[in-house]
Amino acid sequence: RTGALKKSKAWGIYFRRKTPDLTQAIDESHEYFPQIDPRAKFDAKDGHNIWTFPSCGGAKFQFAHMQHETDRFKYKSSAYTYLAFDELTEFEEIQFLYMQSRLRCADDALVPFLQTVWASNPDGPGLLWVRNRFIEGRQPERVYRTRYHLNNGMTREKDEIFIPFGLKDNPVLFATGAYEMQLRGLPPEIREAILEGNWYYASGAFLARVWNTKYHVVDDHPVPSGVAIYRSGDYGYNKPSSITWWYVDRDGIMTAFYNLYVTDKTPEQLAGLIKEVEQEFGLWDDDRDVSDISGPLDSACWN
Repeated sequence: RTGALKKSKAWGIYFRRKTPDLTQAIDESHEYFPQIDPRAKFDAKDGHNIWTFPSCGGAKFQFAHMQHETDRFKYKSSAYTYLAFDELTEFEEIQFLYMQSRLRCADDALVPFLQTVWASNPDGPGLLWVRNRFIEGRQPERVYRTRYHLNNGMTREKDEIFIPFGLKDNPVLFATGAYEMQLRGLPPEIREAILEGNWYYASGAFLARVWNTKYHVVDDHPVPSGVAIYRSGDYGYNKPSSITWWYVDRDGIMTAFYNLYVTDKTPEQLAGLIKEVEQEFGLWDDDRDVSDISGPLDSACWN
């Protein structure tokens, strides 16, 4: 439509955990953003790092950090139409969730375009929460839709999708083979994460250097009849308790078929959860109100 474009409320923001990590992204923005709008201006005053696009009604794009957990409150009164997190596993879950409350806009025309995106290698301190929230139990490249019934009588939907990206998806790096050569020379757990995109390795863990999802993970299936079943446990309160149920087949291979992973549970509360799981799998004697199986606990439990 002809006529002057009204002042745009579009405001995107790109996060890295620490300010120095923004350097390369900001440098690349100086190459690409002027191609979007030749009149685009960059303001680095007071560390703002904000691009303004006059040809797009003054839309803005900002580069920012959240080094400390409480840094999220610096954006308390802000409103963004686009949130981007680079290397999400470097962030804490509360930072990510809090910023979702800043994804909002008073311009009805922009509401359908509100979006959060993230990218990350499958490593770093936040690997577990990112995996649990976005990877676990979900098929890659499948859209998962949640419908919300709002207090104003409206119904809105939110879509989520996880798109794996491997070395083959980067034609420049893949073609030369130089980067793949570097990765293949790294320790197995690092190679698994970066080259294979494996979200189920655990760097520094006991099995980190031998774990391979291709061999150590099987499709869901019923527990075979007539096999020995055991329970192992590692208790924690502030740190998670991890209780795992195993069966041992005729070849002596152990398969974990269920895991309970919880925090902030007293021994009594944890025992109640264990009972519920074992009742579900038919491993509990309801008449005697005891478990039909046994298994080891870590030595720290006896402290």
